[in-house]
Amino acid sequence: MSRFIFILGTNWRLSLAEINNILECPPYKGRVTDYSASGAVVEFEQEPIKDKNFDWLMFQLGGTQKIGKLVEFIDLRTFQEAFPKEITSEMTIQSKQRKYIENILKDACYPIFGKIQPIKYFVANSIYGITFQKAYYKTLVQHFLPFLNKEWMKILKEKGAKNALYYRYPEDRINKGTLNPLFPHHFWAYKLFQDHRKELLYVMTEEGIHIGYTINVTNSNEMKKLDENRPYKDVKSSIPPKFAKIMLGLLHLKKPNASNRILDPFCGSGTILLFAHTMGIQTYGMDLEPERIKGTLKNLKWVSKILENPQKINANQYKEGDIANLSSIFKEFSFDGIVSEPYLLPFYRELPRYEQLSPVMEQLVVPSYSKLFSEGSKILKERHRIVVTSPAVETLDGGRYRINIEDIAAEFGCYPVSIYGNSFIAEKSDQDLQLFADKKSLYDDNTEIIRREFHIFEKSTKRD
Repeated sequence: MSRFIFILGTNWRLSLAEINNILECPPYKGRVTDYSASGAVVEFEQEPIKDKNFDWLMFQLGGTQKIGKLVEFIDLRTFQEAFPKEITSEMTIQSKQRKYIENILKDACYPIFGKIQPIKYFVANSIYGITFQKAYYKTLVQHFLPFLNKEWMKILKEKGAKNALYYRYPEDRINKGTLNPLFPHHFWAYKLFQDHRKELLYVMTEEGIHIGYTINVTNSNEMKKLDENRPYKDVKSSIPPKFAKIMLGLLHLKKPNASNRILDPFCGSGTILLFAHTMGIQTYGMDLEPERIKGTLKNLKWVSKILENPQKINANQYKEGDIANLSSIFKEFSFDGIVSEPYLLPFYRELPRYEQLSPVMEQLVVPSYSKLFSEGSKILKERHRIVVTSPAVETLDGGRYRINIEDIAAEFGCYPVSIYGNSFIAEKSDQDLQLFADKKSLYDDNTEIIRREFHIFEKSTKRD
């Protein structure tokens, strides 16, 4: 089976959830065999995976930064003996194990570069620790990185390269041990897709070091352009593009994209619909504000001009309306998925008090979700999904306030499913890496007061 390295985004648990859900559906059937907070090892059932399929997969993923081909592995004990946390004068074991790693790199040379030609080669070594916060990452940066730079120059020249260069990271970052690996856009800037120019990936897990080379990266600049250059924007009702893509991935759509019909009943400025449209999915939207519906249509028509084979935009698929009337507004349709961010609350500059927040949540937020599930369940196909975010708010005096969305959904025959999907992912011993695979939701922990909580619900007349 083909094995690949996926470099995860900052919210790595959410990235893993997206990957695992996509891996349950053809044509990317597979499983996660190992992971850390920075990367995952994915094994695909289909062999070989074509480059164009990786282009399309990378385009769909919102939480993955890079995909690399896995070529070698070093077990953790061997690696840590070669590069102990504290480098000592006792070099016998270190030298022996480093020699072993040198041979591993030599074996990896041909799978990465092919037959070495008498030309100039360029290598960029990107190291991903178990987490970037662990103390051992400093050892990786200060000792493993120089070792790699030196060894690759030697290996390439011994095998016939005219010259070999490596990417030089800022010295001050190396000294501090706070080095960031190459960003995705460097893949294009340094032409690391060429046969003689490669970014090499070293992803550390509790099992060891997975070695590979980058074959594709996210085009974050393109996502940013789509988000920023669209004609209509509404900051208050806009979700970040990466989250829009992740939520689409969590829908678990099994048929070809063009056969799927999805609905965003709180579409706002149409961010989720815009990215669904770029993937060839049939999109439908609703919002209470007519200006937002007009804006969503403007955005969809604008992005259609950029796409090679755009879906036709039918204005009748985007309607002004109240969530209480959702099923009557779209009564002639049945949907393969409903995906939305219904309510994220006002922007709080300071932590609110629990008693101030409670009436807002109970009078505004809870009714919106109740209507979403009561109405949405009527037009959603059986065994299909509703993917939503809900607001979870840190309070000054009462901890985190979240709504009991699970009970609301269950009242209307929609039940929570594991956010990580049905495929088994082995748990780690490190508490910081534990997933709790049956977990039904995940938070976006990059905000201080209001956090998005991501959920997946499945419509079922009979609860499993």
